[in-house]
Order: sequence, then C-alpha cells, then structure tokens
Amino acid sequence: MELLTSETRKVWIPNHPVAGYLPGRVEETGDDGVLIVVDESGEQFKVPGAEAQSVDPACLIGVDDLLSLGDFNEAALLHNIRVRYSEEKIYTGIGHPILIS
Repeated sequence: MELLTSETRKVWIPNHPVAGYLPGRVEETGDDGVLIVVDESGEQFKVPGAEAQSVDPACLIGVDDLLSLGDFNEAALLHNIRVRYSEEKIYTGIGHPILIS
C-alpha cells in the first residue's frame, strides 16, 4: 500500500500522548523512511514508514455503524468512538444486532 500518493496524505499517529491514536498529515519523508507527521494542533511526530497505517476518510467523520468504516483497525475504531462521543452520540453499532454504548 502506497501511503504518499493521495492528496491528503494522512496516517495514524500511534502512541499519541493525549489520544492514543490520532490522524495526522504527512509533512515529509526522511531519507531513512521515517515520516514526519503533524497532528491537528501542529505538533510533529516521527512515524516509521514501515509501521504507518493510512487513514481512510470515512474514519474521520464518526459513523454510526463501525462496519461502514473504510478500514477496520484499532486506530479507526478508537477515533470513531471518540468523535461520536464528542458529538454526544453515545450509541455506536457493529452491524445490525450489536450496539456499543
């Protein structure tokens, strides 16, 4: 998977000091393959290129059904629930019969 061909060039920042995982914008790629990623507050992080996970745009908006996430991984799951909680949408489903509250 090529992480740097899309216009937005977003990857998950692992071990973010505040949020655990947070989406960030790739600013540059070092000669050693390490990505310099900036979060929404402007703080820079180094993410090894081999460990970088691209961010699907659907993961950023807070969907009501987790199965409709573009990528289903730990970062996307946690961020989706964080977004929905901040919007006071405390119920999130996984398919039809399962509800997380």
